[in-house]
Amino acid sequence: MRNPRFINDSKRFKSYFSMPAPLFKRLQDRLGPRLERQHTTIRQPIEPARVSAAALNRFASGESYDRVGDRFGIAHAMAIECTDRVTKAILDNMLGLISFPDAEAMPGTIAKFARGGFANCADGIDCTHFFIEKPGNGLDKDYYDRTRQYSIVAQCVSDMRILDLDAGWPGSLHDSRVSCRSSLYECVGPAGMAVRQDGEEGVEEGGSGDGAGRDSAAPTQTQRRTYSNKCKMKNDLKNRQQLGYTPS
Repeated sequence: MRNPRFINDSKRFKSYFSMPAPLFKRLQDRLGPRLERQHTTIRQPIEPARVSAAALNRFASGESYDRVGDRFGIAHAMAIECTDRVTKAILDNMLGLISFPDAEAMPGTIAKFARGGFANCADGIDCTHFFIEKPGNGLDKDYYDRTRQYSIVAQCVSDMRILDLDAGWPGSLHDSRVSCRSSLYECVGPAGMAVRQDGEEGVEEGGSGDGAGRDSAAPTQTQRRTYSNKCKMKNDLKNRQQLGYTPS
C-alpha cells in the first residue's frame, strides 16, 4: 500500500486513517500546498498524498515509525519528518477549525449527537496508551495493560489546543480511575459541569470505560440507550482500528 488512492475498500481505508476517504481528500487538499517540496538533483520529493497519509496513519494507529515507513515505502527518518511536517501544517492552517462549540452552536451540536442516540452530549473524553519498555523493580505488572503490552495512560482534552493533560498513570489502571484522579476531575462540579478557561461551561461526557460523576442516580431509559450506544460505538471504533493490524 504505497498510496491511499489505491485503497478501494472504505472500511479498510478508515481502519488505516480513522476517517472516511472524502474527509481524507478534503484534508489533503487543504494541507497539500504546505507539504509541497521542490525537486533537487539529489532526490525527488515525496508526493504530498503520501506525506499526509503516512502521518495520519501514524496518528490513527500509534504504530512505530518503522512499520508506518514500510507501509508507505519510506525510511524511518522520513516517516518522522512526514509526521512533523503534517503536524506543523495542521497547526499553521487549521487552528480553530476543530473546537468546542460556543453558546450559539451548542444546541445544534447537542441535536446532532441526539440524532445519533447520544442524549444531552456535546463532546467526549477517552484515554490513550503510550507504549514503554518493560519496567524493572517488580513494577511490570502495574504497567501491563489489556493489550498485553507495557504502557502508561494519558488523558488529554483539546480543541486544537491542549486544554488539559494528565499522563503517567500505569497502563493497568482503568480509564475511570485515571479520570477520577485527573486534574480535570477536580474542575468538574456535582452536576458534571466543567468551567473552561474562557469562562464558558461544558458537560463532561465519558466513554464507556469512564466512570460516572460524583452524584449517581438510577439511569433513565434515555440514559440506558445512550450508554448502550456509547459502548457499541467504542467497540466498533476499536474493531475497525484493528482491521489489518498486526502487533509489532
